[in-house]
Amino acid sequence: MAADFPEHDWRRGKTGFTLVELMVAMGVLVILVILFARMTDLAASSWRTTRQKVESFQAARLAFESIKHRLASATLAPYLDYVDAQGSFGHGGAAAFQPAGYARASDLHFYCGPHPRPGATAARNPGHALFFQTTAAYSGNPELLGVPGLLNACGYYVEYGDESALRPGFLTMLAPRNRYRLYQVLEPTEALAIDSGWIARAEASRGLLAENILALIVLPRLSEADAARLGAGADYLSADYRYDTRAWSPGDESLPHRRAYNQLPPMVRLLLVAVSEEAMQRLEAGNTPPFAAFFQEEELFTRPLRYEADVEKLRAELTRLRLDYRFFQAEIALAEAKWSEQ
Repeated sequence: MAADFPEHDWRRGKTGFTLVELMVAMGVLVILVILFARMTDLAASSWRTTRQKVESFQAARLAFESIKHRLASATLAPYLDYVDAQGSFGHGGAAAFQPAGYARASDLHFYCGPHPRPGATAARNPGHALFFQTTAAYSGNPELLGVPGLLNACGYYVEYGDESALRPGFLTMLAPRNRYRLYQVLEPTEALAIDSGWIARAEASRGLLAENILALIVLPRLSEADAARLGAGADYLSADYRYDTRAWSPGDESLPHRRAYNQLPPMVRLLLVAVSEEAMQRLEAGNTPPFAAFFQEEELFTRPLRYEADVEKLRAELTRLRLDYRFFQAEIALAEAKWSEQ
């Protein structure tokens, strides 16, 4: 007897997606892909921005460490030499020279303050310039490489302008990028000649150290022990940040000039102000330095007694403009400074 099996409709067991369901699924997938792409783009953009900031301030930090290292080893190699009754040296072998005593002498030169180059302006060279001699042991002569104690002329300053002079000839078609740039002067030993025009001549050996450096501030000071010994108000060695070991001459009654004559300052306070590349792109106004008017109106860093107030003014302005910036500060003791009030 044949078994009776219920008849089964196989079509009922078949399942699938309707067109509406497929369209909904594809829409969800597209949204997820868009969201993922957006998140990836944001992450990549954030990474690029962070890397750019790190690299920008890393260059400024390395430049600051380089200045600190070189400045700490600045030298004047002073010695005692005969002077006449007016305090003049007998250089040149003048027959009428009558020695009347000894005075501190040096064949080297230390200068900090507004850039001494003729035609330099506070707008294009904000802050201060720094020039001195140090034993950097740098030479363009292969036979002198590695010889310790070689003397070099060294300097640092900020300048605003484009980089056309820094580009190779085949890149002249690129649009100019006006930036504040920190330059280093390092003249090889064989070119060293510390005469009255050595600073202008040494600038031919300048090289780019870092971009987007808004200002370099150099403040010569006494050590804490000397400042305490001399009394309050004697901390700063200059009334206008200028310290020139060759500025004094017989008959000059200027105390800062007399004190600085042929001797290094015991301490130097350094301030380096750096901004990000993104900030400079926002501020760039062609050939016009974007902070020139602000520095001039506020008379920033022209009087040492206002140093702390000037730092806060500049910090407040950079914050107001919502710029990413860094201040690098340090007190540098000059190892070869032997301060004397005489």
